[in-house]
Amino acid sequence: MLPSILEIANQHNLTLIFPKGRSKEVLGKCPFCRADEGKRNKHYLSLNVKDNVFRCWYCGEKGGVCRFESLLTGIPESEITEKYRGTRRKNRHPAEKLTNTQLRFIGFYSKPNWKEMRKKNMDYYRRTLDWIWQEWRSFLQEEKRQAFVMLLVSLFSNHYDKGIAMIQKREQEIGESMLDDLLRLFSQSKWPQWAIDAKRFAMHICNPTVPFQLTEEEQEALLVEKICLELEKNCGIMVQPEEVENHMRQACIQRSQTVKSLSKPAGQYYMPVAQ
Repeated sequence: MLPSILEIANQHNLTLIFPKGRSKEVLGKCPFCRADEGKRNKHYLSLNVKDNVFRCWYCGEKGGVCRFESLLTGIPESEITEKYRGTRRKNRHPAEKLTNTQLRFIGFYSKPNWKEMRKKNMDYYRRTLDWIWQEWRSFLQEEKRQAFVMLLVSLFSNHYDKGIAMIQKREQEIGESMLDDLLRLFSQSKWPQWAIDAKRFAMHICNPTVPFQLTEEEQEALLVEKICLELEKNCGIMVQPEEVENHMRQACIQRSQTVKSLSKPAGQYYMPVAQ
């Protein structure tokens, strides 16, 4: 069972007032934008006790009690939701655990009625869950890529603290943690291709003279590395990159010679007769 939004506000010592004649609404100082801080008669935060939702009329931050607690504590909204729902829905599909806020990020304005969907068509229900989960994972991957670019730009420009703060703010907005994974990735000796591309893009942002696109030599080196990894993974064959490069070079020479041998000498081609 979800707690009262008023209870969460009191736990975090928020400044609240109870306007007369507004039994379901409580006003307070917004802890997110702090635009009303120091203003005696200004209270931009509104808590709807009846519907258990909040809204700041200055910065526009809004949502339910789980999002409210998530923004106050820095804990992802999905973890807050699971904390109150307990283990009674442990076997649910991960897509069913997405909050309304998270679903809005991938184009859904409200949570589907999963119970009704199960009753009508179980196959459609499962396919919809898989599709939504795939959309969310794609969204998260793009978010991580952008956050990694932000992290690298902050490092290259000596604004590390500012970059970390921006990533943490985005974590709260989407209800998912990213920073720990990105820092672990940064410390690894070998990065996946998307991280290498992100680094090149970050370097280009910090210094526009650094080209963002890979050169032909770099693309060829990546292709050779990919071939070596595939041979080792699928065939158990250990091949040095130099061997692959030599093989590719010989194949290009042979292909060039074959094309030349198939070419007709000049004068053997005839223009079609006009009709």
